[in-house]
Amino acid sequence: MKNSISKKLSSLLLALGMIIPGYAGTVVSAAATQPIDVLWNIECAPQKDLTVVYNVKINESGSFTEPKLRVSIEKFSGAGAAYTWDTVTLTDYTYDASTKQYRFVYDKVTAVQIGSRIKSEFLCRSGNQAYASDPQYYSLKEYAMDVINAKDNSTKEADLKQCALMVDMLNYGAAAQTFFGRNTNNLANAKLTSDQKKLGTKLVTSAATCLKTNVLTSATAWIEKVALEFDNPVDFIAYASFKTAPSGNISAQMSYAGDDGKTVTVKVDSKNFEKQEDTGLYRIEFKNIPITCLKTQAKIVIKNGSDNISSLVTYSCESYANAILAGSEFRSSLKDLVKRMLTYGGGAKAYAPYAGSVSEDPGDDGDISTYKNSKYTKDMPKAVIVIPASASEYEKYAAKGLQTYIARVENYTPEIINDSVTKGSKGFEISLGNTRNRAHGTMKYSSDGAYKIYSYDSGISITGKGKRGVIDGSAKFLSLCGGYYWLSFEDGYKTNQKKFKYEKDINYDYQRPFVFSDIDAAYGTVADGENCMFDIAHGLNGYFANFGTAYQRWYLYDPESVSLYPASIHPGQVHTLLYEYLTEADFKVHPEWFSLIGGVRQRTQPCLSNAKARQHILEHVYKILNSKVYDASAPMQIISLCQADNSEWCKCSSCTDFMKKYKSDEIDKDWAFWGGDSPLYIDLCNWVSEQIHKDGKYQNVYIDTLAYDHTLKPPKGLKINDHVIVRYAAINRCYAHDCNDQVCQRNKEDGAYLKQWADLCKAGGGQLWIWDYNANWYSTITPYANVSALIHDIKYYKQIGVKGIYLQSNDRHLDCNTEFDDIRLYMGATLLEDPNADWEKELEFFLNEFYGKGAPYIREYLELMTKQAKNHLCGSNCPDPYHWRLFCLRYDTKPREIFCNEYLDYDGTNYTSAMDAHNRMPDADINKCEQIYNEAIKAVANDSKRHKYTTARTLVSWKIVKSTLKVKEFANSSTYATRNGELYDELVDTYNTKVFSLIFRTRTRNNLSKNPGEWVVKQ
Repeated sequence: MKNSISKKLSSLLLALGMIIPGYAGTVVSAAATQPIDVLWNIECAPQKDLTVVYNVKINESGSFTEPKLRVSIEKFSGAGAAYTWDTVTLTDYTYDASTKQYRFVYDKVTAVQIGSRIKSEFLCRSGNQAYASDPQYYSLKEYAMDVINAKDNSTKEADLKQCALMVDMLNYGAAAQTFFGRNTNNLANAKLTSDQKKLGTKLVTSAATCLKTNVLTSATAWIEKVALEFDNPVDFIAYASFKTAPSGNISAQMSYAGDDGKTVTVKVDSKNFEKQEDTGLYRIEFKNIPITCLKTQAKIVIKNGSDNISSLVTYSCESYANAILAGSEFRSSLKDLVKRMLTYGGGAKAYAPYAGSVSEDPGDDGDISTYKNSKYTKDMPKAVIVIPASASEYEKYAAKGLQTYIARVENYTPEIINDSVTKGSKGFEISLGNTRNRAHGTMKYSSDGAYKIYSYDSGISITGKGKRGVIDGSAKFLSLCGGYYWLSFEDGYKTNQKKFKYEKDINYDYQRPFVFSDIDAAYGTVADGENCMFDIAHGLNGYFANFGTAYQRWYLYDPESVSLYPASIHPGQVHTLLYEYLTEADFKVHPEWFSLIGGVRQRTQPCLSNAKARQHILEHVYKILNSKVYDASAPMQIISLCQADNSEWCKCSSCTDFMKKYKSDEIDKDWAFWGGDSPLYIDLCNWVSEQIHKDGKYQNVYIDTLAYDHTLKPPKGLKINDHVIVRYAAINRCYAHDCNDQVCQRNKEDGAYLKQWADLCKAGGGQLWIWDYNANWYSTITPYANVSALIHDIKYYKQIGVKGIYLQSNDRHLDCNTEFDDIRLYMGATLLEDPNADWEKELEFFLNEFYGKGAPYIREYLELMTKQAKNHLCGSNCPDPYHWRLFCLRYDTKPREIFCNEYLDYDGTNYTSAMDAHNRMPDADINKCEQIYNEAIKAVANDSKRHKYTTARTLVSWKIVKSTLKVKEFANSSTYATRNGELYDELVDTYNTKVFSLIFRTRTRNNLSKNPGEWVVKQ
């Protein structure tokens, strides 16, 4: 039989893929399914085979099975816009236990579908319940244009090569559409400007061939023809005939040189040969030829074991193209297609060397200062603001805010009208609230504070739930469309845009990831203005984030008892039982209601095993609920029943027996009973909750207590019912390490307690909230490097089911802001709004905006401080393992404890020498920090006045460290006090630092011969 190589087109389905940035999925409602919250990360390598890779992480707790990915792509049947969905369900996946991501691979895209949308949905089950995620839409065309628009003005070689590849890919897709006649009114390259088209690789106009046959005279098998099937990736198809039917020992092999120069061999066993009924030939498919190998020679042969039984055929994709271009019978559109194919392959090969060194995220290489800019492209027309004729005070507040901030970047002040005006009659509209005759879309979420931003034919609608929904939605609109952001409350608003932007298909739904989110940094108590906008823009809604119009009373208290609370405590918020419920007057009449310690009744804590004391507490709860402070329309009202702020507890036999009965499995063996008082408080909260909810009257009321100090350990054998909140306040944990870090002994223990509380709340239907200590109260001028732990912790809290978070930060921020306070506030607020936010980009954005040219130095300095803060692990010279692990970054850490590792225990034992030997800040790091300081000050010398100030203000904390260590200019004992005096004056006069300690609130210039930790007055 004569050998021949066919030059006919077997098939031309050239497939591509994509990368899109990670996207936090939202839930979807479906008749037969429940929604599920997932995180999407869709990846691809454009220089390779363009297979789409989906990494999906479930953001909800629970046991899920049968993970699948349903992927659909638009399939056009003709030149018009009509299409159907071509759907496949992927069941093959790999699971990465470290990232908890499911990885699916989709390779069904073809060249003609580069402009087609790809829809993906994650499916799974839990028991008999089916779940589905919200579908994600994207296209290769969108991806390519994102890359080109982000990088087409770059001068970097890698960026130019990448842009060329994207242009080549779009041109290739357009050529495929033209040849096959698919959706030709919307070609893949239609949006390329004339300048962008010039970025592409020079068009290949001819093709060479390497076709050659080394004849085997004793052949018993013959390769009759070779063709290509350009699926995803390219497949070589050989058609062969045999003297006798191929046995199991027969195989076909193809070998070629890969991108790295190494030989790649593809072997196909005879069991995978496909006999063609019409010709009797056997079809043999060699899969996965990289797109970069279009010109690479491939050698194809049929073997019996290790022996060749056919001639050796040399072929390539370019040889295939050569046959097309040389053939007079082929249409010009097909010839253009193969030219574009080869050009695209050349562009991919040219970009390949750069692919590992640059990010495929089109936003990564752009100007970080535009990170908050709107992603929309159309200029928003001059607008009016529409509110309901009977608008609520919340809708009016939101309208006034929009009017103010639109006017600050546009050349007009939008008029506020009501919905009695005909839709669109006054031009483009921004509709706020439940306006009549405007399209609002269907809100996905019904929880308090949820909102929706939705485009309709003549405007944009912003609707929301509760007091804050429409207000927070309007703030998000300022960000999405106006590029507004509040970097810090002392800086006020910023935007890099001169025009608001929008699209006609905005459909944005949001619900709070946490029921309650708050940061205590003083500004939250103001009624209005820029300070309040920092809260609103980040969706903070707690008791310190309340403001006039949208004030919500979270914690209820008896107004007659307000005077019993100290000024530093929000009434009803914490330590309530001995401030309000069991008072000094009660102690005089009923001492048996209070703790028994050393055989004497003392008013240190309540005796919660006393039935009459519990009844008295319940009566006070009813007094509050029957007063005017209770709001039946509020989404949540909380009665807090928590201990006094001390480490004592009642040791009467009844309390002790109850605690022992429900004592948890001990994790902390050294203080076996310390922290085990929680069973009594949980039992009290369950009982009070059950009493007040008997008749169903107070369904929005929750009973709250602390897991703190002597109640830190979770009970065993008690439930936490569905109207009880536990606020976990790990005051002794280490804030340098992640909350569940397994290396840090302190957090290994506290993290285990936290997880047990989470599991208990989940099992009984209760809620777990967090009270985090987010600043160094002992010394606000000392570096407190907890930023990396903060980032991890918020994401982890969400993962284990936490419903509320309060970051007790620097409540005197403006009076003592000299180290990393602004970074913590911004990152904390950002992650409370969205725990899945890209924290790397957010941190980079903040540093560049806040510090200017000082940003890289502050980042490096922060990392060195973080390294030192974690430098407290126990060494071989450790005198006492338990006390050593108490030495960590806490809310009350003294400067010498961080940098010199001096630790003075409660019993007066000082472990300084042993700790100095093992954990003192290394000289190399000291020298590096000194270098950073000098280079940073030099870098901002010609920067803005603001950046010069913020960089120097943060780095003044390095002088605190040097004084603590007594190094550099603080090393000379004879001038030590003088240098300290200069530093003291710099803090006070240059940076207006009014207090050096949140605990003592005062400072003194009388202790300058001592380290900065002693510059506070202990009262």
